[in-house]
Amino acid sequence: MEYKDHIRVSLQDGVLRESKHKFLLKADEIRQQEEHIAATVDSKMVGASNMLRLMPNSTPDFMHIPLDFLGFCLVNIVENAILIPGKPNIGVFKYKEKYCVLADEETAQKYIANPDYYLEAVVTKCRYMPELIHLLKLQDHFPDASLASLLQGKDGMMPLFSISAPLMVDKDVNTP
Repeated sequence: MEYKDHIRVSLQDGVLRESKHKFLLKADEIRQQEEHIAATVDSKMVGASNMLRLMPNSTPDFMHIPLDFLGFCLVNIVENAILIPGKPNIGVFKYKEKYCVLADEETAQKYIANPDYYLEAVVTKCRYMPELIHLLKLQDHFPDASLASLLQGKDGMMPLFSISAPLMVDKDVNTP
């Protein structure tokens, strides 16, 4: 709280009000678009790649569909390296036994246009960001990155307490 007193807002009140107003208008427009999609679109095949778009109003047991990538938007992971939750109310996209949800209609259209690219690119993204492997449940693509094997030594104990743990010694060099 002591730092709050030292911070001064340099933006004018009019600019702040205008930006908040624009944000609320855009959010309302997106909400209306999503409600329209959820109410009018039925489950159907989309794109040229035999992808099925499952919608809540026309799919039995919709709430029990197992979402891949922990429900995060695949397109945003690949293109922006950020985790944005997908919105099932605009559809769950089934392609090659993967169930993906996407953040908005724009990302949905990108995924529909080239699903193979995004499914391969997310694995490539995990090579550079290994913290995503277990979060997105992609252990099948990275068998050497098993948490159990990382936490377990050769004799079944935690590596630091394991008999097979490497011997660590301190050394120094006396250089004239």
